[in-house]
Amino acid sequence: MQPLSSLRFPRRRLRVPPHLSVQLAAALLLTAALSVHASEPDYMTQKGAMAESPEDLNVAIDYLGRPDKPALGKAETTPTPNAAPPAPKGLVSKLLDGAKLGGQFRTYYLERLRDGATDSQAWAAGGSLGFKSGLWRERVGFGLTLYTSQPVYAPKDKPGSGLLAPVQDGYTVLGESYLLLRPFGTSHLQLWRQGMELPYVNKHDTRMTPNTFEAYLLFDRDAKRFNYVLGYIDKIRKRTETTWQSLSSAAGADANHGAGVLGARWRFGEGANIGAVDIFGIDTFNTFYTEATRALTPTDDEAELEMRLSAQYTDQRSVGEELIGRFQTYQVGGKFDIGAYGVTLTLAYTDTGSGADIQNPWGGVPSYNSVIVGDFDSAGERAWRVGAAYDFGRIGGLAGVSGFVNYTAGDTPDSGSNASPNTDELDFTLDWRPKNGSLEGLWLRGRVAVINAAGPGAVDQLDFRVILNYDFNLL
Repeated sequence: MQPLSSLRFPRRRLRVPPHLSVQLAAALLLTAALSVHASEPDYMTQKGAMAESPEDLNVAIDYLGRPDKPALGKAETTPTPNAAPPAPKGLVSKLLDGAKLGGQFRTYYLERLRDGATDSQAWAAGGSLGFKSGLWRERVGFGLTLYTSQPVYAPKDKPGSGLLAPVQDGYTVLGESYLLLRPFGTSHLQLWRQGMELPYVNKHDTRMTPNTFEAYLLFDRDAKRFNYVLGYIDKIRKRTETTWQSLSSAAGADANHGAGVLGARWRFGEGANIGAVDIFGIDTFNTFYTEATRALTPTDDEAELEMRLSAQYTDQRSVGEELIGRFQTYQVGGKFDIGAYGVTLTLAYTDTGSGADIQNPWGGVPSYNSVIVGDFDSAGERAWRVGAAYDFGRIGGLAGVSGFVNYTAGDTPDSGSNASPNTDELDFTLDWRPKNGSLEGLWLRGRVAVINAAGPGAVDQLDFRVILNYDFNLL
């Protein structure tokens, strides 16, 4: 792959005039060069099947009480009348019954050109290999996942891509090794090193390998109306690291503390749900997050028009010994999605309190205005976003092809302790993800982000990414 830097982009061309950014975004919206994931926070756009309507889009509360799904073994089947009873199985046979061995090959190229600052560039290859057992006596199982990222092309003078360990080195790590228990009903107890998907504490799997955590969690992910999670999160292994550190250390404190977590989600009626989670970082800071979504139109398959309204609120404040300083802040956001004939349009707005920036040392943020590069959650920042989504598979010969565009603009204080550059970001993403056939499991994604900033210390950026994922099963 030819390095993009060899194309010699003039520095002055990194800046797209604000009026042109608006025109480009408007033109793309009018021509429906869109994306199925335009409505989701960026740390969640790396997941699962493509959404085809507003009702299918994910929001952060969908993962409350739902840490990464482990394999639970095959579902029980109804016994055949008068059939001979099955032969008893030993421990090994039970654990292998319904077990899964597989993973994902991933290769990722990222280049970020910065006006007046050091550029970043790397091409890495690697991915994950994991084993998830079935359940012995329907009660006990375990899982293991190995992650690796190795340099293909990684100039030492252009670090900072987030694909490799410092400075541009490869790494391999056993990121998951957990015990899974099912003590009662649909509740599960998952212990030790594992992936998680909660607001502010999550994999943030937007590079080569995800965050993983040492945690002890009781959760119910399967109940139809009510899900919950409670427990204690002790340590984090950040995406490019091979060692574990306490959550308080990752937040910047000279201490060895973790965080308690308690969250729940309720689904009521058709297309309506509300959830909340509290993450109490001992002697650092507490984060309370709540979100509600409601469909404004019928959610049946025959509905031609679908609309959904969502609202979110975050409260963050220092607690206990306040080891990373005293602060209190918040963010409130609203989002409106409207879809018809496979096209989904999104409008979003967020307002961050003036007390401090939103803190996110343990994962991606659930903000409606978290996009490819920016989160738009600086102290005193107000931001809005317009996005759109479309699955080009509706067009003959383009099965599995989708794309998306987002335009996000932030307004920050011009003076005082919270003064920072105003930023706007224009994002493009094009995906090819075959849904069946010999290429099923392949996902090719191209992304471009254009960031314009104005004010003291402003840095314009041009961000290019090409990602190839291939999911495979060996067992």
